[in-house]
Order: sequence, then C-alpha cells, then structure tokens
Amino acid sequence: MTIGMKAFLLLAMIAANLPFLSAKLFFVFSIAPKKSFWLTLAEFIFYFFLIGMLARFLEIQSYGAVYKQGIVFYIISLILFVIFAFPGFVLRYSKISKI
Repeated sequence: MTIGMKAFLLLAMIAANLPFLSAKLFFVFSIAPKKSFWLTLAEFIFYFFLIGMLARFLEIQSYGAVYKQGIVFYIISLILFVIFAFPGFVLRYSKISKI
C-alpha cells in the first residue's frame, strides 16, 4: 500500500466521523441547539459521495480511466464507510459522552 492510499483511507476515516463531531451542519450552519439524527445521516451520506468522487478523480489521474465496478463494490464501500464512522457515532450517541 502506498502513502497516497494510506492518506486517502485516513481522509475517508476523518470524513466518516465529521458528521458526529459537531452540532452544526457541515461545521458552519447552526440549525438548532442539537442536530437531529436525520440531518446527521444526510451529512454522512454527503461525505460518502464526496469521498467517492475524490476516489474517482484520483483513479482517473492515476490510471487514465475508471474501472467498471458492480453494485457489490459500492455496497462494500458504504459498509466500510459505516465502519469507519463507528468511533464518532459512539462518541455522539453513547451515554458515556453525556457524563
């Protein structure tokens, strides 16, 4: 694994946890005192697609074309993104963080 791949995975881990780290939408817009679960989920999905577009761009830059992928690839990518988001989810919604 190259340094670029490791950096991209680290960026994906950070992006997966961003929706859970702030009560503001995208760290900018203050909607309410507490961000609802549905807004957090929408922000999470936005970051998933943003990382996917970045990965597609990097693949085009590296190889000159995008390899054709099936639905299984995208499902596994989403599951991996959800796994990356686990620490932020636990921090946000656990009873330990409310002490």
